[in-house]
Amino acid sequence: MKLKRNTDCLPLIEFHRLKGFLFLALMLLGFYAQAQSLVASINDDDDTGSEQGINPASFEVELVPIGIILNIPYTVNYTVTGTALGGTDYTALSGQITFPAGVFVLPLDITGIVDDNIVEGDETVTVTLDPGGLVYAVDPDDGAATIDIEDNDVGIISLNLSMPPFDNEATEGPGGDNGLFRIILDKPNGTAADVTVNYTVTGTATTGVDYNLTGAVNLTFANNGIQVTRNLNVITLND
Repeated sequence: MKLKRNTDCLPLIEFHRLKGFLFLALMLLGFYAQAQSLVASINDDDDTGSEQGINPASFEVELVPIGIILNIPYTVNYTVTGTALGGTDYTALSGQITFPAGVFVLPLDITGIVDDNIVEGDETVTVTLDPGGLVYAVDPDDGAATIDIEDNDVGIISLNLSMPPFDNEATEGPGGDNGLFRIILDKPNGTAADVTVNYTVTGTATTGVDYNLTGAVNLTFANNGIQVTRNLNVITLND
């Protein structure tokens, strides 16, 4: 017996497939249209924070619905960069901000600014809104903002003339004693560059004849947030 293929139902099956495909396409188009009606932006509402008095700063993030009602929560993701370090110089940000239903503007605060007693110079925090895919669009002109954190530390350099290893008595000859100057920076250097200090040597003794200088001849404090002392040795010469 031969089986005969029933082709009468094929158009109906294809119709249902086409209808399902069109329904899915319309849903995606509707979701995309809604997404493109949400525009996220950010600005530096309070663009300066400070270690002095632990003054915070703030961004303002806005999610603007265009032609739709914002009746569900939306989350905007962002990336944090800058010379200030989250978790070290200020309380780290989460990378997300969620708008409750019906809320269009939220602050993004930079808090917990640390008065760290390190000479750093002013530092920055930059927040850049991440692309929202089908959820929201990012304003091309206001997709990133930067605030400054002002440093309140000033380094003071001095000669320690009272405590060892300072040695102000040097003598020539066999068994002679060398001298030593100790230079002190009262706060570590964190400026992102080494700090070089110029100095002048005077007196009745002549360098290269009566003594030589060793140690911190090039008087530089490294950018490592640690080094605060340098020694300049006076090596006597027996003439």
